[in-house]
Amino acid sequence: DECHLGGMLNRKSLTYESIQWLGTIAHRVVCLSGSPLFNRISGLWSVLDLCAPTAFGNFWDFARRFCDAKPTEHGWQANGATNERELKLRLEEIMLRRRWIDVKENLPPIVRSIETVALTQKQQDEIEELAAKMRFQTGGAKTQVGILARLRRLFAEAKLAHGIETIAGTVRDGHGCLAWVWHRDIATRLAEKLRALGVLVYGPISGGMNGKEREQIIERARADKGTHVLI
Repeated sequence: DECHLGGMLNRKSLTYESIQWLGTIAHRVVCLSGSPLFNRISGLWSVLDLCAPTAFGNFWDFARRFCDAKPTEHGWQANGATNERELKLRLEEIMLRRRWIDVKENLPPIVRSIETVALTQKQQDEIEELAAKMRFQTGGAKTQVGILARLRRLFAEAKLAHGIETIAGTVRDGHGCLAWVWHRDIATRLAEKLRALGVLVYGPISGGMNGKEREQIIERARADKGTHVLI
């Protein structure tokens, strides 16, 4: 299960070598994943080779055929995509794909709610001042973007306390929670405040992290069956 995580996609890792060895003595190999194509098409090869050994050739056979593999000044790179129609047809030979529309009748209904947050007078004044600048400024698009960024931060500040209360309450009720936050420092403050309340928090994940760091945090959160928050 979750065959796209950990060392599975790294064909040189000990994890993959161990799983590959188990595959040689298994009667059946079935790999499960909600997102088998994680970043690049080349990442599919290890899973395909485990499910159907030799059917797609070795890695570089696969890379040259489907990943636009080419030599560069840093060695061979396989970061692209080629013969996509052929690959799609080949995948249909061994992949059972279930889309949301195929299983939606078995899923609980989606409940959407909008939380209203009251603004302090100071916050209202700051927002009105920025809105007036947007209406009458003549500094061009760059200035407009800067004002919008300041508005987003003001709204984030205004929502932080309510967000902490709502998320903590959700966890106390026995539910996990996924929180999306626009600003990195707001996400950090959210995590610190929740931890101070005794809430188990994973993250925050941010664009400043590399893919391996993000994957490790997500994997730990998925493995934790208790109630927690992922930011």
